[in-house]
Amino acid sequence: MLFLYAAMAVAGDLALRTPTEKWVVNFDDAQCVAQRNYGTQDKPFLFAIKRPALGDAIQVAFVRKKSAGDGVDYNAYFSFDNGPPIKTSILMFEPKAKAVQTYSMIVALNDFAPARHAKSLTIRAPGLREKIELADMAKLLGVMDDCVADLKKVWNVSDHPEERTEPVEGVTGNLSGLLRPDDYPLESLMEMNSGTVKVALLVDEKGRVADCSVIGSSGVAALDGQTCAILRERAKFTPAKTADGKAAKGSFVQRITWRVQ
Repeated sequence: MLFLYAAMAVAGDLALRTPTEKWVVNFDDAQCVAQRNYGTQDKPFLFAIKRPALGDAIQVAFVRKKSAGDGVDYNAYFSFDNGPPIKTSILMFEPKAKAVQTYSMIVALNDFAPARHAKSLTIRAPGLREKIELADMAKLLGVMDDCVADLKKVWNVSDHPEERTEPVEGVTGNLSGLLRPDDYPLESLMEMNSGTVKVALLVDEKGRVADCSVIGSSGVAALDGQTCAILRERAKFTPAKTADGKAAKGSFVQRITWRVQ
C-alpha cells in the first residue's frame, strides 16, 4: 500500500486551482496567520499558513467543506512548481461544531522557502489531491516576516537568549506528568508510532499558554497536533519577570517524546 501511494504521489496531472478571494491576514496578539480562499462561499477551499515567533518551521493547512472521514494521520507529498515531491505527515481532522475538514502539516522553513517565488503548490495525500496557484506570496511572506518580528518584541522572544536584557527571569514550568496514557492518539498507538515533538509556547503574564506552535515535527502529524492541544488545555507556568519583579510575557521551548511501551 505504501509503495502504491508513493507511485501515485508523482503521477498524474491536476487541474490548477486559482484564488477566488484576496489574502486575509489575522495577526493577533500571539499569532501570525494568513489564509486565502480558492473555492466559493458555499464550498470554500482555504489555503492557510501560520508563522510562529520561534523555530524554523511553518504550519500549512488546507481547509474545505466537511466530507466523510475522521481524524487520521497520513503520509503526504508536496511540491512547488515542477520540483521534486517532499514527503511529510499530514493530519486530517474535523473541528467540533464546524462544518469543515482541515488537513494540517508542519513544514521546515527551508522546504517552504520556494513558495516565495513559486507559481504553484501541489499537495497529494489520501483524500486530498490539489494543485493551487501561488500569487502574491513574496509580498505576503514579507508581511509575515514583519509580523514575526513584532511578535518577538511583544513576547520578549530572542533567537539568542543570552543577549536578552528583559525580562531578567524567563518562563519556568514542569511539564512532566502532564501527558496521560489515554492521551495517545488511537491510530498512532495502533501503528506503534513514536516520536519527539519540539514546541514553542508563548506564555502570558498569568502563566497561561497564549499560543503553541510545533517547531520540530515528530514525523507523525497526530502526535504533533495532540501535543499542542494538551499543552493549551493543561499547561501552567510561572511567568517571566522583569528586573523590578513584575510578571511579563515570555516564551518556553520544550521537547516532548511520545513512546509506545
